[in-house]
Order: sequence, then structure tokens, then C-alpha cells
Amino acid sequence: MELLNRLIHVLIHGSSVQLRKYELACLRAMREALPTTARAVFNRQLEFLKSIHRHSKGKMLTFFPLRHEAVPESLLFADRAEERVVLVLAMAPRGAPRPILRAKVVLHRGALSSVEFQEQPSRLGFEKNTPVEVVRAHLTHDPTVVPTQEGRRLPYPDTWAGCLERLTSLGSIEGLQQPLEETSQTAILQSWGVKFPTDFLDILVQTDGVKVGSVRVNGLSELRSIVLPTYNLCVLAEVENEGVLCVIEDGSLFFLSNESDTPEPLMTSFCQALEGFLNSQAPISAERYGSRQP
Repeated sequence: MELLNRLIHVLIHGSSVQLRKYELACLRAMREALPTTARAVFNRQLEFLKSIHRHSKGKMLTFFPLRHEAVPESLLFADRAEERVVLVLAMAPRGAPRPILRAKVVLHRGALSSVEFQEQPSRLGFEKNTPVEVVRAHLTHDPTVVPTQEGRRLPYPDTWAGCLERLTSLGSIEGLQQPLEETSQTAILQSWGVKFPTDFLDILVQTDGVKVGSVRVNGLSELRSIVLPTYNLCVLAEVENEGVLCVIEDGSLFFLSNESDTPEPLMTSFCQALEGFLNSQAPISAERYGSRQP
């Protein structure tokens, strides 16, 4: 543990922003959860990443090199997914069972990228010097292992099913990838802690991501988050020159326009929203129909 304390001191040395105790707890939990062989890589990443930045009122903490240079190849984990949740954990004030602060540790292309909190820590009473203890932590994916079949191209099948079958008549199909093995799929989906739309999951069973016309449905290695003060969004699909389709923890679907910082709740299913964009129509929003936002 003393080694990690020294590395964390290196991380924040020279910065006017100090890591808070609940943020430090996330890094310690990450190191302890990693396989022994991976801890040395994590230690060296902490030595290289020397600046931090907080977003969305403290709900997201991101890590950067001192001069924003690329992390050397030798310091990266084997799994180079665009964004991968590798640890989920829950913390509480030391000696108290409540409140519970939940967090995720995220890698970007094999390097430590961010810590994302489910709620604003200060709203739950977590201040920068609040002593905390980790009540549970789960390594959702070993970053030294690349999920089986990830990145392998999928031959164009004779038939489609479900949502994908409906979309094929609305645009050309590109970028098919072999679906991940069921165990890998389950682990990655659970790590995000959200209720995914059934029609999105139906696509993943057939291909790990696909581009239909102007819409790109993300595969599991392409999922990414957008952390806002109000919601933590998981991006499921990207619409060229328009924005992104996202889901939040309870399964509610949102559209975030490229021209707005406010996500708009949708009344449609995920598949219906995709069809709307492919038909050059904006998806039906709750606001337009006077429904109460979730």
C-alpha cells in the first residue's frame, strides 16, 4: 500500500487540485482488484499520468499526462477497447453503513481514463476529507485479456432477425463484427449498471456493432459514457451530424443533440428511434407529447 501512496503523490504533485479521499479509495480498490501481473502496469500508468480534472460537479474525474502526450505502448493494458469499465465499487463513510457512493473505474484504449460516480458525492455528504471504506468492489474485466472474438469481421448473413431485420431495408449495412462470447457479453453489460433496451441487446446477439446508413450502433467495445450533472448517459448509437442515442440506469432512452448540452427523453423504443433517423425524421420526444420527463 505504501508504494501506491507514493505513486498517488506523484500523480498529484504540482497540481492545485488534490485527490479526495473517496477518489483515492477508487484507485486503491482498482489496484487491489487487479491480477498481480497487472498491478505493475497500473503503477507505471499512475507515474505517467500527472494531472486530473473534475467534471459535472465532481461526478467524473479524468486523468491526463502532464503534457498531454500519448501513453507509451509499454504502459498499456492488452485490452485496447475505446472505453472499458473494469471496476465497479461502492463506498460508505468509515464506520457508517450509509450513504452508499457507487463508482466505476474506466480505461480508454488500455490506459486509466476516469472514475465516474453515480451521484454527486457532495450531495451524499462525501466531502474531500471524509474517511471512507470500500464495502464492495468487483473487477468486471481483466484488462490484460482481450474479449474473445472482439474485432473479428462477420460474414454477411442470409437473414436477419428482430430490429436489425427492420433496419436493413432503410440503409446499407457495414461494419459487421463477430458477437462476443456470452460470458464476455454478460460481464461487460453488467459492468455498465444500466438496463439496456431489449432491441439493442437483440442486435448484439447478431453482430457486435453495425453501421446502417447514417447510424452507427455501438458494439460492446465502443460503448462510452457522457457524465452530466443530471444523468450518467451510456451511448448506444451515434447519428452522423445529429447526435447520440443514450440510455440511463433505469433504461430510459435519451437523445443528445450535437447542438445541445441537455439530453431529451424519448417516448420511442431504441429500434423505433433508429428507424426515425434513417427515415430522416426526428424521434418522438416526451417533451413534444407533453409527457413528464423521467
